[in-house]
Amino acid sequence: MQVEADNAIQNSFKVLRTRIDKFGVASPNIQIQQGTNRILIELPGVNDAERVRKLLQGSAKLEFYETHDNLQIYPLLETINRTLAASLKDNNAAAKDSTKADSTKKDNLLANLSGNKAKSDSAAAVANLAAQNPLFSVLMPSIYQTADGQQQLAPGPQVGIAALKDTAKVNAYLARPEIKALIPANVKLLWAVKPETRHTKFLSFIRYQT
Repeated sequence: MQVEADNAIQNSFKVLRTRIDKFGVASPNIQIQQGTNRILIELPGVNDAERVRKLLQGSAKLEFYETHDNLQIYPLLETINRTLAASLKDNNAAAKDSTKADSTKKDNLLANLSGNKAKSDSAAAVANLAAQNPLFSVLMPSIYQTADGQQQLAPGPQVGIAALKDTAKVNAYLARPEIKALIPANVKLLWAVKPETRHTKFLSFIRYQT
């Protein structure tokens, strides 16, 4: 009986450790208190106690989904990007008129997205890029460079990558009513469980039955 109880505590410890890793806390303290069947958890710097409680107390559930391919989803991302640009412009009366932007810069959006930020040497250029491409300024489409230097959409379910600091902004954009109306009912957006690095996180679309 005690062996089963110890195994249950060890399994719970592993589950809690995995969930705590999602918070990105620098020095979490999680330890089994011997002889008490209790697990001590300390998360320095985390202020949202209710969110922590819900995450740690929630029941684990394993689900499987069929994924969309990046090549299928990219046209939707383009539509979202254009809609956001128009919507944000309309909502910001103080914004400067950007309708006279050079149309040649839009001929190859993939190439622009991969190079414009690096080449930009002024805050005005960065702001102009963000105004024209609000989604793509915080969510880089999943692309790769071919042998001849061309930018192409990468195959697979990954549709974009964002800095961890920008994930909330991406979520806010996608939660806007005019954007939610564009996303088909059988499409769902999910971030990767773990960041690829300490600073970036992948975004994927999955197909599911409604």
